[in-house]
Amino acid sequence: MDLLPVTTVGFPSLRARMTPDDARLALSGSRVCSPHAAGMLRRSALRSMAAVYVPYHLFRVTMADAGQQESSYFAIDAVTGTLDVYRFDRVPDLDVIESRNRIPARLSISEAWPLLAAKVQRAIFQTGFFKLRDPRMSGTIERTDLHIPYWVGFYQNGGNVRLRVLDGVRCRFEGGKARALFEEWLTQSESRSQKLE
Repeated sequence: MDLLPVTTVGFPSLRARMTPDDARLALSGSRVCSPHAAGMLRRSALRSMAAVYVPYHLFRVTMADAGQQESSYFAIDAVTGTLDVYRFDRVPDLDVIESRNRIPARLSISEAWPLLAAKVQRAIFQTGFFKLRDPRMSGTIERTDLHIPYWVGFYQNGGNVRLRVLDGVRCRFEGGKARALFEEWLTQSESRSQKLE
């Protein structure tokens, strides 16, 4: 299902690990990706679903401390910087996708880096990877045009329509931050186009 009546342009994206059939089963509650989602899915009827692509900024992050050094690749969403960060051992392989359901980036690289650095530092402190005597972190942008596929399910519960957001790579339902991001995009898209397909 395409949501916006605009011209499609190819863009690079991670490959979804869920087919449309897999996503439909998960969103309808036939295959539950996370146990806490089961109750909500049983109470509401899945009316439709769509693949929507979110832009991410990809950075090579190097953490050094007391003679130790490690580099990894991290991607942070380029819309609000609030979605879960992706971590890769190397620059990921990407497919070229053509879809009208592509959320535009709002965060610049310079705005995204401090948000990512804070999230990575928090994760490192929590795992205790380093003894952290004198930690230093640096990041370089690797690719500015990376997208992550999400499946958005539209549910009808009485007279209300609700969204559920499913990460198409991790096969995991997202929480309120992701729902708010997609709801805002849909509201803005509807006001610009005055119709959804």
